[in-house]
Amino acid sequence: MKKFIFSITIIIVLLLIILLFKIFAPTFPTSTSNYSNDDVAQLIFKGLENMDNMNNVSFEVQTDFSLTRRYYKGNKYKLVVLENYSSDSNLSECIIDLDQKKSYSIGKDKFLIIQPLTSNTDALQYKLAQYLEKSNNSNISYSSKYQYQYVKDDILEGKDCILVKEVLYHLENNTYIDVSAKSPEKEVAVYWIEKSTGFVLGVSQMPYNMDSATPSTIIRNITLGEVKDSDFKVDTPEDYTVIEAK
Repeated sequence: MKKFIFSITIIIVLLLIILLFKIFAPTFPTSTSNYSNDDVAQLIFKGLENMDNMNNVSFEVQTDFSLTRRYYKGNKYKLVVLENYSSDSNLSECIIDLDQKKSYSIGKDKFLIIQPLTSNTDALQYKLAQYLEKSNNSNISYSSKYQYQYVKDDILEGKDCILVKEVLYHLENNTYIDVSAKSPEKEVAVYWIEKSTGFVLGVSQMPYNMDSATPSTIIRNITLGEVKDSDFKVDTPEDYTVIEAK
């Protein structure tokens, strides 16, 4: 009988300990979803596919310095300055023709500068996809490669997104080393990617060891299939000064 009472007492004590632990134990935040590096890569590729590989897409880009509208169609690109918050730039429009290998810069103070194409006009979505394609190419050993690592779920201007950070790896002794992890207090690029479309909608910087940031660039008002060839016509009044660089 004594043994039975002792056993019951032990069981009750154990149950009380378990109950108290559940009540007073610290709780930890849990993620509602988790994306592997491959999942993030596939989402970026999905966004590029949804943009028809930049063959006919237009969107606005908001930064601290300006609000612009970007147009992409085939091998042509156009930037129109809608609002300029800096007095340093007089640029109102820029058209780039990859076939002609020329750029046309039109200024508010009545100038047109024509020069050989020297800059890369790839959109951010396309650039990230290019970085990933190079990094995933097993036939070539690059000295560095990128991955985009899931940080958390986040909302950007009402859009359901994931926040990811750019992780740079350098090849050392046949092994890719996470460069940013060596200096976690230094800032890395971060991106907001919409879950449903894969579109990159925001860009910023944050310390590698942090998990939140405020977007410095926001991409919005994306339209597909509405860009026309006439949007890239270079048409300036006769009183504009034309400067053609060789």
